[in-house]
Amino acid sequence: LRPDGLLDRSPALMDRLRSLGLTPDRGVIAYCVGGVRSGEAFVALRALGFRDVKNYDGSWYEWSADHARPIVHDQA
Repeated sequence: LRPDGLLDRSPALMDRLRSLGLTPDRGVIAYCVGGVRSGEAFVALRALGFRDVKNYDGSWYEWSADHARPIVHDQA
């Protein structure tokens, strides 16, 4: 968000998203701990022109509850 509370639609933001591998032509699945913040990311990305966006509403709570699911620990 910009300081005035509106969505930042600047070229600098789009450049930052691209540098993270997020482009409007690729699918995005947003997740967080419980699906709330990822819901905000879903809305923001849709407003920025991303069409293939999904919110994994179960997020980390649901994923981590099933010990058969893979978890990768990044040491970076």
